[in-house]
Amino acid sequence: MNATPPDNNIMPVPPATLAGETPAERYAAYLDYAFSPESHRKRYAFTVALLILGVGVCGATAWYAQSWHPTAWAGFAAGVLITGRALMLMHTMVRRAQLYGRRKQIARKGELVKGYVVHCSTALLRPGPEAALPCRVLFSFQSEVGADGRYMRYLSTRVAGMKDKLPRGDMDKQYIAALASETTATANRRYLLPLSFTDGSAVYLADLFVSRAHLPGGYLHSDALPCLAEPGPTGGIEMMPEWLLDPKTAGTFPEPEVLPLPPPALTDDAPLGLD
Repeated sequence: MNATPPDNNIMPVPPATLAGETPAERYAAYLDYAFSPESHRKRYAFTVALLILGVGVCGATAWYAQSWHPTAWAGFAAGVLITGRALMLMHTMVRRAQLYGRRKQIARKGELVKGYVVHCSTALLRPGPEAALPCRVLFSFQSEVGADGRYMRYLSTRVAGMKDKLPRGDMDKQYIAALASETTATANRRYLLPLSFTDGSAVYLADLFVSRAHLPGGYLHSDALPCLAEPGPTGGIEMMPEWLLDPKTAGTFPEPEVLPLPPPALTDDAPLGLD
């Protein structure tokens, strides 16, 4: 690891308090700020200029090669490379717009829940170069259940302990073991845990992609993450930046805590096909 850890808080942080009475409204306002054309005007201008340059070089060198000297085709190849790079940047911009639309939908419909980490990569427990990494969390829309940290951590520990296990006889436990042993992560995927396992409470196991830009210092400090989740058996879930929960702290990141030893159920050296 480099001596100086990378700064992973790369998304724009609003300089002033965001408008909104609820965390969901402030998160929507944050998305409008972070994905606004004004925040990325230089990137858009550079991409357009690069595309015009690439097309111009291709056209000019093709004409010159046909009219004067065949070696000018080397310049045509360079123009193709420049154009290809510009098109790749445009594709990234389109994907960014799609991501903004999906997150904005979750912000409009989502409910504030707390996600309790079941599995995560050890890379999330320290600064790193990745923009985002997946983990698995448990959450519930039943406030009395989701707010009971002791019970939710008990469930998350039980689910984590069933990874790569094959319980005999109990079909519900076999189902949970299969979910816990899944090696891939899919954005906005969730499963309702069997009611026999949760004492009749509706608790979901979900894949959550954690952005380092939303974590103080760029890495995980807690096994309980504030999230916005679309209600229902299916839907999206997004991690909320902690500094959006209290509008007075918008634009600042708290000092990172130090975890001496992570909880046993929290880490997984090869989770979700990452390592």
